[in-house]
Amino acid sequence: MIHDIRLHGQVETHIEYYATVAGKEVKNLFFFEKQLQEAIASLRLFSPSNEIIINEHRLNYKGNGGSFCEYMFGVNLPLKDMIRKEVVNRLVLNGTHYQKETESLIFTDNTQGSERWVDMFRNGNAICNYYFFVQLNTPRTPKEQQEHILKTLGKMIKRTTHVIDQNDLALINEFFSFLNNPDATIYLIKFVHRKNQEYYQLFKEYYLEKKLITVEEQATLDELAKINQIDKYQQERTKIDVIYKHPDNKRLIDEYKDILVEISTAPEISQSKLTKLNRLRTLSVRNNIPLELFIALDELFLKGKAIVTTEEPSYLATTREILEGLFLKDQNVNTLISNEDLILLIKAKQLSLEKRDYSFDGLLLDMGRLCDEHAQKNSSLDIMERFGYIVTYFDRYDSTYNFLNQLVFMEGISVTEKMLRTIYGNKKVFDTLDLKIFKDIFIETILKDKYLTSYGKRKIYLVFNGIKEVENGNLGLNDIVKQIDEVNLDALLYRTAHFHLKKMMKSFYIEIKSENELENIRVDLSKELLGKSLIQTEIPLPLFEKIIVDIRKEATYIFEILPLILSTKEGNPREKFLKDSGLDRYYVEELEREYFESKGLDLILLEKVQRSSD
Repeated sequence: MIHDIRLHGQVETHIEYYATVAGKEVKNLFFFEKQLQEAIASLRLFSPSNEIIINEHRLNYKGNGGSFCEYMFGVNLPLKDMIRKEVVNRLVLNGTHYQKETESLIFTDNTQGSERWVDMFRNGNAICNYYFFVQLNTPRTPKEQQEHILKTLGKMIKRTTHVIDQNDLALINEFFSFLNNPDATIYLIKFVHRKNQEYYQLFKEYYLEKKLITVEEQATLDELAKINQIDKYQQERTKIDVIYKHPDNKRLIDEYKDILVEISTAPEISQSKLTKLNRLRTLSVRNNIPLELFIALDELFLKGKAIVTTEEPSYLATTREILEGLFLKDQNVNTLISNEDLILLIKAKQLSLEKRDYSFDGLLLDMGRLCDEHAQKNSSLDIMERFGYIVTYFDRYDSTYNFLNQLVFMEGISVTEKMLRTIYGNKKVFDTLDLKIFKDIFIETILKDKYLTSYGKRKIYLVFNGIKEVENGNLGLNDIVKQIDEVNLDALLYRTAHFHLKKMMKSFYIEIKSENELENIRVDLSKELLGKSLIQTEIPLPLFEKIIVDIRKEATYIFEILPLILSTKEGNPREKFLKDSGLDRYYVEELEREYFESKGLDLILLEKVQRSSD
């Protein structure tokens, strides 16, 4: 019969350990002892030839076994693990090294090592990491033991969901099941970072409720991060991990990852793949998935891969120059950073988003790590403060960018005065750098988006012009909220009436011959939709006429222009029609897909048509 004993304690106030020892004769074993070396108290867990020593600064280990944790953004993820969706955990065995040339593990007898606590939770999982060793009671060298452990336990450890659940007893049972050695003794030690866990759980609670973090919730998270001393890097990992695991985001993210896997094994990115990635990113806005997640995926899958041999873009070179300037040794340089440099950095961030260049955010994360390490090593926060000053502008950019995109592209989202106050406050800060920068990096960028609808265009103008009126004292933020709400109601009324009128007409070929006939249809449809509580007001005549015109435009495109495009394989008439008609590009793409599916046409041809007009 297998018995188990658990020890529970604290390394520091915020790091706890749970050591479980399991085996037939565990109740008769002496397997741990407290030590006092050079005034440093430590706990030693041991068996013949194996040990783990825990003290307040680090963890020391030797013997067989190793460590494992659930994969999380920031954990080094080999390509082989990326493409296997069943692999959810990282496994590191003591004394082993990965050889890139042969894509294999090299085992050695030198299995001794150590790890600082800060490195464990930065390089591994931010919340929970496991260490283990196994007493096998068979005469083998450390190298032979590690090869045996990898062969018997490796696949199980990398795939088990008990690591995610932190179910130690279930893990122990799986160990014994796969080892098939009832005389073995298993030593399993779990380390949990309680402060990171508290932040993670709070962010998860906020995000899962509505897939959005409000201004108030972000303020609470920022305060908790400050109290718990959680750096920006760990906050970013938490944010990306929670968003990544949300079930509603899985389809888009998995499709995006599949394309990245194809790209990572190809010599260069094809225009087709790049277009697909850009489309998925655009769709993510409507699904309220932050673009930061896709940027992080780019970094994970493509980091270090020379896709095309080109010179570093000027905006990235400028970013690198400014950020590396933080580490100048001249102690007389006490100024934070000039306005001109901040403008260059903000525009570099904007360009990186437009070009889908993950290098910018990768550079930023690397710089944050370097600043943090520099601060710890030199016991000086000067550089960290300078970097933090820059990051606050990036945070303002991100919040403004996300709010404006939600406001413009997501018609169903509730616009609040607090949301506009955040945009207004950020604009005032950007105005201190340059009075034109807000319009350049936000308003003009959105207006250039091909997927911007007529209602979205109305809303972005309402925000920009409305904020100017607020600054002049002619309007209040609540007045802008009311105006945007009216546009959203108009958009909802248009979609509802359009759908049901199209359903009523049944055919694109129906002709309305008189004004009286038009009015009768409008009145009848209004009564029907009001009776079903689908609309709150009668359909206005101008809106109804616009719907009639739009339906006719759709018919013209589907039955005349699209067949012409397919026969000539030319996409230019499509782009001209989309530009002149004013129809929603997303909706036209849905009509195209319906047409192709009804005709049994190859969807690859549809992608080619859509791509040729991009």
